[in-house]
Amino acid sequence: MNPAESDPAATRRQRIREAAAEWIMKRDAGFTAAEQDAFFEWLAASPQHAEAYTALQAVFQRMDVMVEWRPLHALEPNPDLLAAPAARSPRRRTLAWLGGLAAVVALGLALWHGPTGVFSPVPARLAAGDAAQSSERHALEDGSVVVLNRGAQVAVRFEPKRRVLDLISGEAYFQVAEDKARPFIVRVGGVAVTAVGTEFNISMTAERLEVLVTKGRVRVEPPPSAPHVPGAVPTPAISEQTLDAHQAVVVPTDAPESPWVVETYTPQVIEQKLAWKNDLVDFRAVPLSEVILEFNRRNHTQLVIGDESLAQRPITAMLRLSNVESFLELISVTEHIHAERHGASKIVLRHEP
Repeated sequence: MNPAESDPAATRRQRIREAAAEWIMKRDAGFTAAEQDAFFEWLAASPQHAEAYTALQAVFQRMDVMVEWRPLHALEPNPDLLAAPAARSPRRRTLAWLGGLAAVVALGLALWHGPTGVFSPVPARLAAGDAAQSSERHALEDGSVVVLNRGAQVAVRFEPKRRVLDLISGEAYFQVAEDKARPFIVRVGGVAVTAVGTEFNISMTAERLEVLVTKGRVRVEPPPSAPHVPGAVPTPAISEQTLDAHQAVVVPTDAPESPWVVETYTPQVIEQKLAWKNDLVDFRAVPLSEVILEFNRRNHTQLVIGDESLAQRPITAMLRLSNVESFLELISVTEHIHAERHGASKIVLRHEP
């Protein structure tokens, strides 16, 4: 009898390893959109999935090295070819940590650049990562998933009684694995957003931050009140807000103590606001100014409206947000809009002369 057959835990581990191997082969062949979504769901379902995937990926990478090795007949085989990398000294690890703002501190976990985005299994005790250069999807060890918009930075720290993330800049979407014993808290601009099992988006600019709930419920708490100064007019306290699906709260970043605005969005508005998560977006009679905003959030090249009369021009098209040039060709033919190039990263849109 196979020992694994009498050990349910061993059988489960073997099945996880087999599934991980299948995902690696599918990834190497090129994920379809449906396969990529299924892969992320599988990876987020259990910390053991990410562990097995990462370990097996490391083995495959070392096998790739062996395949590429072409020794001369006169040379002796290298006995260290498949040896594990030597551990770095504490001093070298400290220096690597100090460079954490320039690279994700992966603590031995692999980073995979997939065909349509970037995926990184992230350890629970991640201190900081550098600014995302494209839409990035990160699976946390608790099963939660964080999707970073371009330019976003997030720090992750899990504690025994809570899961804490700090959104340092930009925009991120959170899919929270339910764990009532450990609330999931995102801190941003002095505001704390608490969830148990839900999905929500947080965007932060120089002027405001917005918390948008797409599933479940979250609690948004204001910053601690400043001590009252004798003689000063007391500022009315801002109470915490509970948001349900399709609701959002907007907080001025320069004055979080001012009254908050709670709004309810239609599914169409939510889809547009979260368009950065998807490369292909269906716009239906959306003003050109709003379409441009979505392109600018996704790309280094920035589009600017030179003639204000174009701002409200309705655009109806299925657009790939990563392809600025195709968009410019489309509006040139269908809307007679001319693109003026200013340097390498600025394009001004005007009426065709």
